[in-house]
Amino acid sequence: MSDDARMRLILELRQKGVTDGRILAAIERTPRADFVEQPLASQGWADTPLPLPGGGEVTAPSDVARMLAALAPGGEDVVLEIGLGSGWQSAVLSRLCARVISLERRASLVAAAREKLRTRAYGLADAYCADGTLGWPDSAPYTHVIVNAAVREEYPALLNQLKTGGVMVAPVEDERGQRIVLVKRGLDGAFSARSFGAARFAPIEKGLAD
Repeated sequence: MSDDARMRLILELRQKGVTDGRILAAIERTPRADFVEQPLASQGWADTPLPLPGGGEVTAPSDVARMLAALAPGGEDVVLEIGLGSGWQSAVLSRLCARVISLERRASLVAAAREKLRTRAYGLADAYCADGTLGWPDSAPYTHVIVNAAVREEYPALLNQLKTGGVMVAPVEDERGQRIVLVKRGLDGAFSARSFGAARFAPIEKGLAD
């Protein structure tokens, strides 16, 4: 049953326009059931958000795939992820790049995700409890930044931690709604942006929690 559900998800992602074979393979090899509460494990291969303890949710695989397709990380890249959540996206990312540094404002989620990432041997992913809007200067600059929450304003700390030629992908919200936006830092240091369609993410929060 699990293999059938896995194959159905990959087919569904293809039907929704996800064509990058590396991303599809990374998702296929990373069971989401390993990163959610046990009562929800049977829905791990479903293309739907799943709730997290204490609020929030694990993003639907199709939304993760769209964000990763826009991000386009390579095998030598170092990615800063804002919004660790369950750790599932970090695990997927660890199959696509050299290193993932993920930030989460809730210490309880960081502790749970660290344990899951460690015991399942996703050694390329590091998780820290921190205010994601400030980035993680200790390991900057990054080739890629991905933000798993909707932003309404620019966060200079994140943009300034991008390498020249680097990219940031984030859901941006304004009076027209949400859309996925890719920001690129050019060789001259200037930033340019383009959107990739509609999105649905919870708003980003500043500071630490619990």
